[in-house]
Amino acid sequence: MLGSIYKGMVGMMAYSKGLSNISSNVANMNTPGYKRSELHFRELVDGRQLSGNSSQKGYHSGSTLGVDASLSSTVYSQGDIRETENDTDMGIDGAGFFILRNGNHRYYTRVGQFEFNDKGYLVDKTFGYRVAGFENGHLVDINLQKYRAVDPAATSVINLVGNLSVGSTTHAVNDVAVYDAEGVKHTLKIEFTNNGAVTARSWTVKITDEDDNVITSNLEFRFNENGSPAQDFNQHSFTLTSDGGQETQITLNIGDPGSFNQITNFSSGSTSTVQTGKVDGYSFGVMTGFSVNDEGAIEVQYSNGESLPTISVALARFDSPDHLVDEGSGLLSAQSFQDAIIGTSRTLGLGKIASQSIELSNVDLTSQFTDMIVLQRGYQASSQVLTSANEMLQQLIEATKGR
Repeated sequence: MLGSIYKGMVGMMAYSKGLSNISSNVANMNTPGYKRSELHFRELVDGRQLSGNSSQKGYHSGSTLGVDASLSSTVYSQGDIRETENDTDMGIDGAGFFILRNGNHRYYTRVGQFEFNDKGYLVDKTFGYRVAGFENGHLVDINLQKYRAVDPAATSVINLVGNLSVGSTTHAVNDVAVYDAEGVKHTLKIEFTNNGAVTARSWTVKITDEDDNVITSNLEFRFNENGSPAQDFNQHSFTLTSDGGQETQITLNIGDPGSFNQITNFSSGSTSTVQTGKVDGYSFGVMTGFSVNDEGAIEVQYSNGESLPTISVALARFDSPDHLVDEGSGLLSAQSFQDAIIGTSRTLGLGKIASQSIELSNVDLTSQFTDMIVLQRGYQASSQVLTSANEMLQQLIEATKGR
């Protein structure tokens, strides 16, 4: 009889733990990066694990004392990704964790709510721990101070694309923006003239600046019979001189010999479609913003219109994340036997980083309420067992009085 009372009490305690676990999950349903916890119920036999010494199926030594609910695990399923429009917010779609560093201590988290501190380091908003980046194969603290401004870079190549029609006599590409060695912008005009009367499929090129000064007029480009650029006549260089006298060599490129990836020389009447393709070079610029690209690199946007990749955000994953130690507030730490697999977004199975986004909790309210109903019924049933056993015990005591 006392055993029934004990089992009823143990059952109520176990189901109470289950309800407490659900309440924690529900309370954190709006906590970014939160991973729900699951409580595991198992048979309790004499306070020990089931015996594995007997070969008889279903046999265990000792008597059943009820149910044990002391074990729990974290469910690392993916939470929904929600955009926030905050530049420093990041969410992970996949198995990875962000790496936070506090001196020699390393933590892992799915909570990607970060900010830059007064020293320029990217840190988590709760503790101020530094977010780790991955640079040249090593973990580094992410600091964008050295990327606050970008020095000018001279233009080295102008790529042209489109079709230069066999039937046209001239074609001009206007407003080609280039930069000299001092970072000063120049607007060029590139004019093609059909030279087919002298050499088949030959074109001469004249380049002038914004003041109509001729930079060069003796460049010749040729095409093969199939309309592709000819060997040794597919690119030429010219010199752009800055006001300070510094010279910059710029290559005008119409495509690889024999290819059709840039300029072609097909017959399309008198209309040509050649225009500017990719042109490098830029002026001095200051940082205006940043974002994280698909590879996990922080791209800094500058006032000159350029966007340059810098440090990549580091990610880590574990073969057995269940063994990570919950330090609270979304922080996890690894045990001594756990080796982290470290890399960047879209590598090593780490998942991908979503910029200006956060990962929501993976708590499913419907399933939590369903589990809660089951636990309530279990609690009520255990309570009824306890009450019934107690009443039977009272009846037994009354029946034995005076004997």
